[in-house]
Amino acid sequence: MNDPERDFSSANPSLVVRLGGGALVLSGVLHLLLGLQSILTVRWLDAMAYGPYALMALGVVAIGVGWKVTLARDWAASAGLALAIVLTLGTAAWTALNFGQGIFSLLSFGTVSVSVVSIVGTALAIDGCRRATAARRRLRAEGLDIGI
Repeated sequence: MNDPERDFSSANPSLVVRLGGGALVLSGVLHLLLGLQSILTVRWLDAMAYGPYALMALGVVAIGVGWKVTLARDWAASAGLALAIVLTLGTAAWTALNFGQGIFSLLSFGTVSVSVVSIVGTALAIDGCRRATAARRRLRAEGLDIGI
């Protein structure tokens, strides 16, 4: 038989989970700002014009998924890790492309750095999210839905 008291404490998000989700939320906010900066400072031609909008769209998704990671949802931690990897690679490529064209932005370098931190944070949060989700399922099966 499961110990409901232990399940109650396991169902709450740990500090590592909250920090991992917070890093992903911060990465999303920085991607929104970087996309906005790119739109407002440079006139992009052809296919490059869609780059800032893609950064902003992925930023919005990262904010939503990061918020779910802070709530210790197991699906969100896995999705957040994949999203953080995509954001890091995409932003690094965007930064390299901008730098190659003579556009230097500290925000761009900071966004890449925070994206790398969000990879580490969400990777560390996966186990905690799985434990919390399993504890919530056990509590729900016993009729104790705690609402988180």
